[in-house]
Amino acid sequence: MITILLSSFSLGLIIPVLVILLVSKGILVKDVSALMIVYTAFVIVMEIPSGIFADHFGKLTSINFSLLSSALSSALLLLGDRFALICIAIVLAALGKSFSSGSLEALIINDEKQERDIRTITSRLQLYQVLGIACGSILGGFLGSIEGSGFNLLLVLRIFILAVVLVLLNATFSKIPGSNAYARHGHVLNDSFALVKNSDRVRKLFMAAAVLGFVLGGIETYWQIKYMTLSPGGAYRALIGVPPFLAFLTASAGNLIANKLPVLSTAQNTTIYIAGGAALSSLLIVLGLSENFFLFIFIFIFWYCILGFVNVFEGTLINHAADDKNRATLMSALSFFFQIGGLLFNVLATLLYAALNIDLLWIFAGALGLIMIMAVGVSSRFDRRRGGNMACGAGAGRM
Repeated sequence: MITILLSSFSLGLIIPVLVILLVSKGILVKDVSALMIVYTAFVIVMEIPSGIFADHFGKLTSINFSLLSSALSSALLLLGDRFALICIAIVLAALGKSFSSGSLEALIINDEKQERDIRTITSRLQLYQVLGIACGSILGGFLGSIEGSGFNLLLVLRIFILAVVLVLLNATFSKIPGSNAYARHGHVLNDSFALVKNSDRVRKLFMAAAVLGFVLGGIETYWQIKYMTLSPGGAYRALIGVPPFLAFLTASAGNLIANKLPVLSTAQNTTIYIAGGAALSSLLIVLGLSENFFLFIFIFIFWYCILGFVNVFEGTLINHAADDKNRATLMSALSFFFQIGGLLFNVLATLLYAALNIDLLWIFAGALGLIMIMAVGVSSRFDRRRGGNMACGAGAGRM
């Protein structure tokens, strides 16, 4: 689990200051969404192929490629300020994201599932991820506030941590049988597509994940700008890492609360997941309406608490649907739909930024997300009732 913690810490370093870092490189605020579209588009294009790559050539190989891509991305951001170099850095970051998506988690789940149930493993993974991101955020926000060399120190530290993770992972998992095993390519694809085709619940899970990605895209792209806008005279710039630190800590709390609940049925897990998505969409509207700095911070933090709670049920649902040979492929597919949602938000923001400010974008996106997640929820309930009625009808026919 130390590799999950360190990997998440390296990600946390960049989260609170990414937009500010890009602006410091000469990127205009209105062009940030365009760069996020480039990032998300490459993640989407590579998401499912990267999962197949992990299941076919080995999860450890996939993670190694991810770490190297992420380190090279940080190196380009460190060395260059030309738009072309920044675009290449964004593409490499996207490759790092897509090739890590689900692979490390699948590797650990396959290693530990004989000793613990899947929900416990999923909860522990997400807890370590959240703690790593939270601690990285507080340090990243501090380093990013240092005039002159702050961003350089941050990027050098991130490269170093990624190198440490690379060494630790290969020292730990290369000795474990099956950690770099691969399945036949055709069988992985056929089994995964058959599962999605035959499971309405998995398809609904993918649609709900797209809605959550859409709503999260709104938060991640513009919260730093909103923070600086509401901060009186920019007085709290040095503390910009504190909100994500607290947010991810409360996400850990949400994670722990979810893990304390009794074991639930798949239908109950699905209902909670949909309800959580509706709550997240509603809170994005509230964030758009908030004009008080401290109220904004409180809602921002509470939003991530709900996200941490919801993520446990998402992870439980997808891992119960998957088996060892196609787990990484299905988790990548879930991430694929999540990224599709984020891409849709950034396309929407690029098109509407000139006409709407950030607050109106959030209100519009939150309302749209609420409508979409409720549609998925109503559809799921209708399918369950229809299935029950069909079962009753079949039983009556036999009688």
